[in-house]
Amino acid sequence: MRVLVAEDDSVSALVLRRALERLSHEVVATSDWLEAWEAYQLERFPIVVSDWMMPRMDGLGLCQRIRSAGAQSYTYVILLTAKTQREDRLRALDAGVDDFLTKPPDQTELAARIHVAQRIVESERQLREVNESLIASSQAMAAQAAEMDRMRREAEHLAKHDALTGLLSRRAWFEAATSGRPSALAIFDIDHFKVVNDLYGHPAGDRVLRQVAARLTEAIEPVGVVGRIGGEEFGALFELAFASAESVCRRAVGAVADFPMELPGLPPIEVTVSAGLSRWLPGRLTREESLARTYEAADRALYEAKNVGRHRLVVHGDRAAA
Repeated sequence: MRVLVAEDDSVSALVLRRALERLSHEVVATSDWLEAWEAYQLERFPIVVSDWMMPRMDGLGLCQRIRSAGAQSYTYVILLTAKTQREDRLRALDAGVDDFLTKPPDQTELAARIHVAQRIVESERQLREVNESLIASSQAMAAQAAEMDRMRREAEHLAKHDALTGLLSRRAWFEAATSGRPSALAIFDIDHFKVVNDLYGHPAGDRVLRQVAARLTEAIEPVGVVGRIGGEEFGALFELAFASAESVCRRAVGAVADFPMELPGLPPIEVTVSAGLSRWLPGRLTREESLARTYEAADRALYEAKNVGRHRLVVHGDRAAA
């Protein structure tokens, strides 16, 4: 182990150096506190043996500088001293000194004290490595937990949302219909969507679906809940006055056709939707029965809108409307 020695007396320094080298330690000897402090700043020695009494700054001051350096690994400091007063040694311990050796040091005692220092420094290193490993494991576990939580949220989102459009999936939309208190239900269907797929291909059809979904969402939300309930079919739930729901649906039908769909590498495509709207129809027993009746009524209105020319909204119970 490398040992830093700070001793201003050249004879004492030589004796101490040779004794430490006989104990198989590498020694860097310095002649005063400043030289020792500069050496320590370059290399954080695990063991420092310093004379207490040195010119300009004593070994106690050197120890205080070492402790204030904030080294990652621990440095064991032994003071060489002729001081035997209890108060002096308590003051040194309070400054961070670990042990004392009486000058001139007895060779056997020096070996024992250095062995203790070596054992403590090694134990501190092992403890630090264990702590670093625990911190790394804890950080890895935290990162893994965060990733699992992200994957769980993503899975929950995918389970409730359509992968292509990002709207509520069919199941999630119907669950919203039975769990909430909608006043009206509308169904929107893209007109002649098969022609789009046949002429331009399914990738183009997917882009049209996404753009229609975005335009419906912008026109309907936040006053309505939009979902993709079939291939080119979308549903909307409303919890507002029926006249307001009808107005929103008419605006949505117009919003889809306001301007052509822009697709990469293709000419602009004119796209329209037809829609059917129904008031919420009460069932005799369950919310599911009410939903089935209301959905069927909106679907019949949608079918009528298709039959009378498309690109329009038909309200269940009314005549076909533009």
